[in-house]
Amino acid sequence: MNKIIKILILSDFIITSAFGFLAPIFALFLTDKIEGATIETVGFAAAFYWIVAVLTRLPIARRVDRTPSEKDDFYFMIIGSILISAVPFLFILSSKIWHIYLIQAFYGLGYSLRLPGWFAMFTRHISKGREGYEWSLGSIVAGAGSAITAALGGVLASRLGFNALFIIIGIISIFGSAVLTFLYYIFTPNHRGRVVHATKETAPR
Repeated sequence: MNKIIKILILSDFIITSAFGFLAPIFALFLTDKIEGATIETVGFAAAFYWIVAVLTRLPIARRVDRTPSEKDDFYFMIIGSILISAVPFLFILSSKIWHIYLIQAFYGLGYSLRLPGWFAMFTRHISKGREGYEWSLGSIVAGAGSAITAALGGVLASRLGFNALFIIIGIISIFGSAVLTFLYYIFTPNHRGRVVHATKETAPR
């Protein structure tokens, strides 16, 4: 397994684990803290995420595929990860139902920016003959992290409160986004002098 795959898996593990904290308390947060929110609001909030994801992910993926350099994969991942990391902090500022819908749409856009580049880069650099194993490893690692934090989410929310938990989620997500910056030093080994970028045609397999 090469360095790029390890970095991608680590970043996904950290960000997915961070949002695992949110899973058990999101509905309670909405109905308890958002004016006028009901259990129906939870369903509509999920719908806003997926509507934006469906409308934006494929066009962004086509844009990623059309450019020969891996720079676009990297920058889309970074921008998307930053947007995702902002979501927990936006929840702290929310008080109305429409705030939640807007934040969920923002969240969907963040993942639409992050995932196509992540998938493209992971596919391109995966070890030949170990495709099934490495894809499965990435999925299992992220799932395990999410399972652990989901178990802890309710405990931390009850002891620290929603806002403190959102801050924790945001900070961890920022760290997960920052991990991706190590890719820059792999793609640009001469970053102190001439910049050299891998291309999608010449990237190591």
